[in-house]
Amino acid sequence: MKNFFKNLWDKIKNFVSEHSILFETLSEVFLALLYVAWAILMLYQFSELLLSGIEKQSAIRIAFAVAGYIFIAWYTYWITFARRHDDDFRHIQRDLWQIRFRQSSNYVNDILSKSEFKVSMLERKMSEDDLKYKLQSLERKIDKLIEQK
Repeated sequence: MKNFFKNLWDKIKNFVSEHSILFETLSEVFLALLYVAWAILMLYQFSELLLSGIEKQSAIRIAFAVAGYIFIAWYTYWITFARRHDDDFRHIQRDLWQIRFRQSSNYVNDILSKSEFKVSMLERKMSEDDLKYKLQSLERKIDKLIEQK
């Protein structure tokens, strides 16, 4: 029984992963239909509110209806245009963050490579100094040997 559900889940997961674009498109279409249905329902409600406000000469109902129309217009604009720009803005921010992170890691790598270079140069200098002292001592020994002869 457990293997049956596991196998079923694996098949579903594989099918969804192979057809992810289809499911993303279907979800976007379904979401768009929900937005349209919601907007129609809200327009119907605000239209009833407007008509009853006009009929009863109620300024508050008319004001609510006009505010509702403005809200629906703004929300529709935000869904269609501003949200896409927000997504683009978030992608740009993420890309900038990745670039900064890479630059900082490159900066750290540069610092490490510079410090490694300095260390290697110090080691080289120390070895050269050591060689210099050894050569000087050898010269002294040779000079002493020459003087002794």
